[in-house]
Amino acid sequence: MLRVLLRILHTHLESLQLEQQPIGVCLRIEPVVADRSQFQLFESPLRDPNRFGETLGRLAALVGTENVGVVQLEDTHQPDRFRLVAPEFQKLSEDQKSDVSENRTLGLPLKRFRPPLPAQMRFQRHVPVWFSSPAAQGDVIDAAGPYRISGQWWDQHAWAIEEWDIELSDGALYRISKSQGRCFLEGCYDA
Repeated sequence: MLRVLLRILHTHLESLQLEQQPIGVCLRIEPVVADRSQFQLFESPLRDPNRFGETLGRLAALVGTENVGVVQLEDTHQPDRFRLVAPEFQKLSEDQKSDVSENRTLGLPLKRFRPPLPAQMRFQRHVPVWFSSPAAQGDVIDAAGPYRISGQWWDQHAWAIEEWDIELSDGALYRISKSQGRCFLEGCYDA
């Protein structure tokens, strides 16, 4: 156990940057009762949380602490807006557990392209009729949209996007978008 603690401390000290040279170190260890919890059917616990913490520490030393963490969606309607936050290894509260169990997604899953692929589209009466991108191309036989979303119109970071869900002649379903006069393939639906 001591070896694990020293390895974690060593990883933390490797990435620590101080303004002045240190003259001493104090290490305080507090014993806690180990958590035992029943996981849901599709949840999997970390095999070794200490080793995971050590791996995150090494990654942070390599790429910077601002580039390591858990994705948290930002409170906006703008697509793909998120930030990285430090992972928390505590148990969920009862309120959070009920939120997680009630959050069920309906519909087809969308596999998003990151970043979106550039595309070309032809329109008739503001409805796409032909589409071409590096991943797919063809005549559009059905389209739903446009779904218009925008935000931050009050400052220099204003954005506006039009999105469509389209079906091509081969039966494939895609999400496409248009922003600032440019067209993109956002993702494909799994049928």
